[in-house]
Amino acid sequence: MTDTIDVTPTIDPSNTTVQAMFGAVIQQKIQSGALEQALSKYADKLIDDCAQDVLRSYGDVGKAVKEALTKAIMPSIDSIADFPSYHDFVTKRLRMAASEFYDQRLAEVLDKEISEIMSELPEEITLSWVIDAVRKSITGYGEGEHMGEEMTLIIEDSSYGYRHIYIGKEADMNKFRCEYQLDLDKEGCIYSMKIDEDDVKAKKCVGPFYGAERKLMAAYAMKAKVNLDQGEYPHNYDLVIESCDD
Repeated sequence: MTDTIDVTPTIDPSNTTVQAMFGAVIQQKIQSGALEQALSKYADKLIDDCAQDVLRSYGDVGKAVKEALTKAIMPSIDSIADFPSYHDFVTKRLRMAASEFYDQRLAEVLDKEISEIMSELPEEITLSWVIDAVRKSITGYGEGEHMGEEMTLIIEDSSYGYRHIYIGKEADMNKFRCEYQLDLDKEGCIYSMKIDEDDVKAKKCVGPFYGAERKLMAAYAMKAKVNLDQGEYPHNYDLVIESCDD
């Protein structure tokens, strides 16, 4: 059974044709906004369908978005290949730890050594002190050799106020045979030194030194100033090799 709908006519059908009645209904719908509402819904559906077609994974836009997201989330394969192996990492870490330990221990040893050496130097270094250091080295390590003899001392002036001092463990030695050579600049500071014919500055590895060598090396390292306390003449200095207390 078909349901019936009660409609209250707004147009008199007795004096109006069906065509005129249809036109009037259309005009009423247009004026009430029904046509605009229907067109708006259709337009929304049309836009939604187009957007879905564009953004589907097999579309150009969908593919581009997928690639961009993949690059943003996934790490680069090259970066993964650059990861160091466990063996390399452990080796480098051990090498670093060993280097740090060696540097620290070496610094401690050198600091102690330097502190001890510096404590042996007087506030003012004189030529008499240098000669005495050589004398103590001869008597301390020479097993009584040259006792009672004199050392050689040569003070040689050079140009521009420079001086060369030669000290030998025996008497009347030629300057080229002397075991010690100190070169002083015009200010009296040590700029070069030779011990047993070896240029200290040219040696890549020096030590260990004892006695006079140890003290003279410290003076050289400090570029110490040597005061010719008894003048420029060798005979003014005590050159006799004799036993003496430190």
